[in-house]
Amino acid sequence: MRTHLTMRQSVDITTLLYLCVVLCNMNVEHCTTAELTCPDISYVQDSALMHCSMSVPYEILQYSGPGNVSAPQCVAGNKYCTPVKGYNASVVNATYSRLRILSIQPYHAGRWTCKNIPDGPSTSCNLVTTKTPTCSITSKEDTDVLAQDQTLTLTVDIQDYYCSTALTFSLQTGNVTTLLMEADSVSSVTHSTSSVALNVTDSHLGAVGLIFSCHHKQTSLTCDGVTELKTTDAPGNDEPRTPSTLMIIVAVVCAIVFLVIIIIIIVCVVKRKQVNDTKPQSPVNLDCPPYITVGQL
Repeated sequence: MRTHLTMRQSVDITTLLYLCVVLCNMNVEHCTTAELTCPDISYVQDSALMHCSMSVPYEILQYSGPGNVSAPQCVAGNKYCTPVKGYNASVVNATYSRLRILSIQPYHAGRWTCKNIPDGPSTSCNLVTTKTPTCSITSKEDTDVLAQDQTLTLTVDIQDYYCSTALTFSLQTGNVTTLLMEADSVSSVTHSTSSVALNVTDSHLGAVGLIFSCHHKQTSLTCDGVTELKTTDAPGNDEPRTPSTLMIIVAVVCAIVFLVIIIIIIVCVVKRKQVNDTKPQSPVNLDCPPYITVGQL
């Protein structure tokens, strides 16, 4: 009985192996795997490198991009890839190939595929692209002398931004973060202007900047214009004030001038005394009585 069961199990295993071989021969795509790796995020006008690998050797590998973008084809046998403007493809070995996009543009964003043609396996990945913007922040109020609880309006102008997936813009004022805009994606490089009104508190005081988030990448931007929020001194603040640099300079100059005048006066007095001590005195004239001659008697 035990022998019968063992033989039956052996027959079942043989049958499964046979079926697997038959299926592999019928469609090799079901028995091989492929993987295409895209960068986590790529930047407009920068390059991007993709890697395509197969579990079995390929003969001809075809790359394709979103919207029927023309891309190279690689032949493993002679390690040759067709030249296509804007791309650089290479055969590393019989199961591995690379594709470099030389200058990313918005139309490159989306699903890329590599396929072992004609009937081999194919694989794909999503290429996320972005462009870091420039920005400026302005206000009609003087942001250097703000008062507590003052209403402040900041206008944020964002230029040349792009993200092929979900994005957000947030305004950072001190320790407070205010959401300005969010979107699922944008179709092309664009710009926008947003205004935000704040009721100024201590938490708003400090550095001002813009936070741009695209996909999983967050970038802090320093904008032109307003870069810091400051407030006037609170009433009743009796802390000693540090003299300004100009006042210190004026005091030092005055002290030097006063010392010079004192020295000049002392020198003049000393010299005058020395002159008086060395001046020759006039001879003393003694009045002598007149001589009397005999003839005068």
